[in-house]
Amino acid sequence: MMRVDPCRLKGINDLCCDGSNEAVCEDNTIITSGTDIGLAWFVNGFIMKCSEVYRDLGVCGTFIEIHKPNSHLVEESLEISITYSSGFSTEFISTKNLCAGRYEFWFVIRTRNGKILQYVKPFFSQYPSCTDEEIVNLREITFCNDNDVECLNKLEEEQARKESDAEAEAARQAAGEGLEEQVGNR
Repeated sequence: MMRVDPCRLKGINDLCCDGSNEAVCEDNTIITSGTDIGLAWFVNGFIMKCSEVYRDLGVCGTFIEIHKPNSHLVEESLEISITYSSGFSTEFISTKNLCAGRYEFWFVIRTRNGKILQYVKPFFSQYPSCTDEEIVNLREITFCNDNDVECLNKLEEEQARKESDAEAEAARQAAGEGLEEQVGNR
């Protein structure tokens, strides 16, 4: 169970929901992106922690991820670090790279063999609107499982495109500097 921005109208502090039951926590599923948003979560089960080797790679553990609907690409991610909680726990996840639109919080257990999706909570970001170019630039971090060939291929293609764009820009700048020198020598 998740509650989005659970203390927005309470005004006391951002942790009003910690250790409490559902009655205390608000659920504000329309947000404004650009800051860290509070997310209260409650699970009646297991929070998986992994050895340092796999945890440092980001492929193992319990995470809250932000996705666009029906997309496996991770927009933002946060590892759950506590293993036991009585009542709701509040975590803060960045929304600075989100444009206006529909998204989903995913409560996910990542293992070496893939992801196990536990819960999905839809929400809507009402601001800021972004151009297509800004959306591409915002997508810097994407997590793929080693077995997800389609995801890995998309990442390789995107990285190759970025490198090609950077090389083309460098060539344009070099050509422009060469023209400036020629004009200056006349």
